[in-house]
Amino acid sequence: MPAIESFTDTNGVELPAHSSSWVYNQPIQGLPNVSKSIINSNALTGSSASVGSLTRYVGSPFSSDHSVAVSTVAVSTVSGAGPAARLDVNGDRNLYVLICYSNASTSYKSIGGVPTALAANHAGFVASNTAFISASSNVITTKNGTTTLFTGTDSAISDGLPGVYTEHVGASTRIDDFVATDLRQVRANISFKATAGSGLDGLQKFVYEVTFFGDDVSQTIAIQRQLEIEVLVANSFTNAVLRAAIVAAAQEKAAMLGLALDEVNVLTLTGATT
Repeated sequence: MPAIESFTDTNGVELPAHSSSWVYNQPIQGLPNVSKSIINSNALTGSSASVGSLTRYVGSPFSSDHSVAVSTVAVSTVSGAGPAARLDVNGDRNLYVLICYSNASTSYKSIGGVPTALAANHAGFVASNTAFISASSNVITTKNGTTTLFTGTDSAISDGLPGVYTEHVGASTRIDDFVATDLRQVRANISFKATAGSGLDGLQKFVYEVTFFGDDVSQTIAIQRQLEIEVLVANSFTNAVLRAAIVAAAQEKAAMLGLALDEVNVLTLTGATT
């Protein structure tokens, strides 16, 4: 499932204080103790002394192939912000980023805090635009809405997490509606196998076979067709309750295997096709 953040909080709250799903990286420029991302009018901007603040999302597992989209709430000529991909997991300043201003925008990569333009002089952004960046294998793409700003190959950064970039120099650009999507989809097909009977405790046990597949699933896991999950529900269960319990059990099994499950297809509930 995508990671979603609306940056709704009291003005001045730093992003990592707003949610433990966010952790600072070293800033591209400036000093760590002054380069901060803060909430302002339920959107995200930089603190008054911030230059190049980077914050990565750690609230759920992500592969190195992911996309990030944010909406621009307010845009200025002197203060940029935007979505970032493959932020270094150890907090360093390696990443890909689209930095948006009202008069121009630029697609960058940063290695150790030294930014290099992948493509410069894109058109500027206005309020309610959507800034987008994706990293898939060695293909990096940036967009304004559906308009592609840059697409090309670069192998300098092969791993990392989604995140955001903010700065504040005078008038402030603000971003909102963060959505990060893992591009390596993991899916599960689930089929009814057996009913284990009901006990005196009023619970009914069902056993299901689950098959995981997708780009992020190893061949060893994919060929294990007999992976099983067990589900306990009250004897008076409804199909909706049973389905929810199946999905929860599949997600737990996926986590045990080191997988982030994106889609669950329950093919049969209790022996009849659903």
